[in-house]
Amino acid sequence: MADKLVIVVGAGASAEFKLPIGSQLADQVSDSANTIQIYGEAHKQNIDPHLFSAAKLIGSESGDADFIEELRRISSGVRLMPSIDNYLHAHSHNEVRVKLGKLLIADALIKAERRSSLYFNPPKTHETFNFANVADTWLAALFRAIVTAGKIEQLESWLERITFVSFNYDRVIFRFFFLAVQAVFDLSEEEASKFCEKHLKVLHPYGSLGRLQPRNRESGFGENNHHQALLSSVNNIKVFTEGGERQTRQLVRQAILEAGSIWFLGFSFLDLNMKFLKPADQTYLKVFGTLRGMSDFNSRIARKELASWIRNGSAYEPGFDLVRTDCSILLNDFSGFFRSN
Repeated sequence: MADKLVIVVGAGASAEFKLPIGSQLADQVSDSANTIQIYGEAHKQNIDPHLFSAAKLIGSESGDADFIEELRRISSGVRLMPSIDNYLHAHSHNEVRVKLGKLLIADALIKAERRSSLYFNPPKTHETFNFANVADTWLAALFRAIVTAGKIEQLESWLERITFVSFNYDRVIFRFFFLAVQAVFDLSEEEASKFCEKHLKVLHPYGSLGRLQPRNRESGFGENNHHQALLSSVNNIKVFTEGGERQTRQLVRQAILEAGSIWFLGFSFLDLNMKFLKPADQTYLKVFGTLRGMSDFNSRIARKELASWIRNGSAYEPGFDLVRTDCSILLNDFSGFFRSN
């Protein structure tokens, strides 16, 4: 049987679609929190009404919590931490602050989806997405690599072998494939949705912003039309202080044990996330990945940890194909892997 693959996706991969990495997300969260605490109830016309209503509701549900003061503290403190998740971890005892932080994350990422190169909400149903906008992204590179014969059966076969593990809350992977199979194979929206539901395996260790509607227009990608939609997203995501879903962790680890190769795209190899991924038993794996922005010291730590997953890993570690490059370039440079497998 052909080898299976696990593709681990971090913020650096979604950045190719113009979504924020950790430090940028923290800045956006801080700015949004600061805007609300500056204007407050008296000048709420200057604030996103859905965000303000959702924040106020979170505060009211907690009884005597001053949600404006909590937002002020988030705005002030989050820029001094490695990420918004780290900041909320430091305040995991404060349920209101964690909920407000998750609300700000969801709001920032939904707005980022709307600004992204993958956003598509056509005014007319016959309009099609312009894939020139995403031609230089990792998903476009992957799609080209696994559909060389131009047949949908080839894509089905590859997707049966691939498990995506996305540490991002965004819905980029599903949205891309939903649009791509329509464009390439002349599928209807309904057919594209059924194809993705059947063949795409995307596991989100910390949840996602929520399911998308199976249509091109008003899909939910980059859309926030009511404060209840924001609150729903809050309930769908977890920050790492809350831990990942146990069932998802088991599925991820089993997928790694069954895989012949693992690919790390835009992933920062944080210790907590590496522990989430680490399989219970050592296995045989080819390792590919990007190290863009990582120091030599941190790269060595990542390599050593990965070697511990693999039988005779210390001897194999020099053969890891971990490269300081973009995700799309990595997949283009190793496209021969997909032709030979």
